[in-house]
Amino acid sequence: MFADMDTLQEIQIIDLLCRREAELVKVALAEEAVCDLLGGLAFAFPPPPDLPSRRKVTVPSKPRMEVALPEKILPGLRKLESPEENAYRLVYRFHGEDKESFQADFDFLKLLLNFPEEAFALRSIETVFFRKPDDWQLRQILWQAGTEKASNT
Repeated sequence: MFADMDTLQEIQIIDLLCRREAELVKVALAEEAVCDLLGGLAFAFPPPPDLPSRRKVTVPSKPRMEVALPEKILPGLRKLESPEENAYRLVYRFHGEDKESFQADFDFLKLLLNFPEEAFALRSIETVFFRKPDDWQLRQILWQAGTEKASNT
């Protein structure tokens, strides 16, 4: 994410982004329910508020040194196979609490593997066909904690 951000901050941001995604799903479901009540007719919803994520931000670039860290690789980890798989379901432990997240970005998934286990303990990675957080179908379990450890390359 940002060069001067520590790993714990990145984990906290990821957790907040997951919460944000869940709230946006609730908004989408509410709008869908309104349209269903109207028999499929469109409803003129007001535009969303001026969210920080919708504002243009210019960040001055500064030169930074790239440090190559050994990348963790999990046996069996692979890209999604369309159309029957459209997301990864990640089960993880964060600050002592079990959580789940649905991600479609393979590169982001590989980034998560490099977080220190003290703060972010990945429990399993599965491929799923995702419709919404409570409506998904398991396709394949790619990895579970305790079966095989990640290797550094």
